[in-house]
Amino acid sequence: MQPNGITIEQVLNETLSALLGENIAIIGASRTDSGVHALGNVAVFDTESRMPPTRSVLR
Repeated sequence: MQPNGITIEQVLNETLSALLGENIAIIGASRTDSGVHALGNVAVFDTESRMPPTRSVLR
């Protein structure tokens, strides 16, 4: 997250937290340098939710 603007990480954290009703902090698998695409980049998060992955809206 950056102090000078909205980031994808921030939006994902806020959206997942609202959706799951708990504080979520994603963990990115890697980062990219300026000008490098992030296609295929992944993130994971822990949750206490019992929602099966097959019902996830994140697929």
